[in-house]
Amino acid sequence: RVEVRDGRVRWPRPDAGAAGCAGRIAASAELCLDFRLTACVVHYVPGSQTRIALRPADGQRWHGVRPSEASREFIFDAAGSRAKRDEWIAHVASHIDYARAQAKELALREVLSGVMRPVAAADMHERAACTDDTASPCPICLHHFDDEQPAVRTACGHSFHGACAVQWLLQQGSCPLCRTELLATRRQRLLLHRIRKQERWP
Repeated sequence: RVEVRDGRVRWPRPDAGAAGCAGRIAASAELCLDFRLTACVVHYVPGSQTRIALRPADGQRWHGVRPSEASREFIFDAAGSRAKRDEWIAHVASHIDYARAQAKELALREVLSGVMRPVAAADMHERAACTDDTASPCPICLHHFDDEQPAVRTACGHSFHGACAVQWLLQQGSCPLCRTELLATRRQRLLLHRIRKQERWP
């Protein structure tokens, strides 16, 4: 029985409990592919009316499986299922999209940790009044700050619309005003690289 749920696909391992299995992964009674951990592609199996295939995207490997299975293509057969092959393809594809979005959100949250913090609209107005600049716009989009668009302040003390700052950071990684490098740790830079790479997944 194949179960697709919460961005994962699970099914019983055919050789579960076989003699000679060692280690937690090898001895697992089921196989589980987590789409959050691996960019992947689902497609039709040529020459078949019922089978679909699931494989890692180019340059990717499955996580949480045996090393010998890390780059393999898994074949599923919809014969005997109440859902047709096209419905299975659409169902799996929707879970891949969901998992990709979830993985990006979690990675982005970690990248932005300590880089910028929300700023209340009242604080923005007070700051503008103190600097005698009540019409100061966001330096990225040049639109004014208001209650509709949340603002953030970077670690280097500059303020932007939150959405503008995130998009800029994804492209540049530094403050658009003073060019201070905002990603202080190697892990943040690595995660940012993965987020950028994710945009090029098939």
